[in-house]
Amino acid sequence: MLFRSTIVSPTDIWAVGTTRLEFQTRTMHWDGAHWTVVAAPSSPAGTLFVGSGASATNDVWAVGLGLIEHWTGSAWHVVAAPSGAHLNGVVALSTTDAWASGAGPSAILHWDGTAWTRSLKTGAKISLPGIAAAGSTDVWAVGSNFNQPGPNPGRPEVAHRNGATWKRSLLHSSATAGLIAVANAPGTTTFWAVGSTSHGLESNPRIEERC
Repeated sequence: MLFRSTIVSPTDIWAVGTTRLEFQTRTMHWDGAHWTVVAAPSSPAGTLFVGSGASATNDVWAVGLGLIEHWTGSAWHVVAAPSGAHLNGVVALSTTDAWASGAGPSAILHWDGTAWTRSLKTGAKISLPGIAAAGSTDVWAVGSNFNQPGPNPGRPEVAHRNGATWKRSLLHSSATAGLIAVANAPGTTTFWAVGSTSHGLESNPRIEERC
């Protein structure tokens, strides 16, 4: 079962997820002609990759619940993750600048070429599973904040980094809503985020544009 793919070039594509029966991490690679399973370090049963990103053929990341692995061009390597890193997304800008996001006390992490460190702590009932960037001074993470009062406790939350600090904002919603993914239109500062808005038992698509 595969959850996320990352395109480096037409002959260099990665897909990550989990094995069907053992529920362990799985990585697959496309070389322009064939998909092959690429061995990754052993992981505990029940772990899986849910996010991937890359800046180059020798700089590919895969993330999951408390798990970060790095492809350096010839093999996958486990990289230490801060405690409580429940990660869903990762975006790599260079070998010394990558961002990962998710939930828990380590909601957003930063890679400086040496180690992953906590960049933003959000607190309970807040998750930021989607992350994308147009550059080091324009990084966006999107998700949900379920700390709101009233009958509709969930609202979409976005966080933006301008190169120095994070700014968090809640988006308007008349019903429980959240975002799960965000993407940057290459070569622009336009971002698209997707999620859902719930009205009772009915759930409708939600799309946000930042331009």
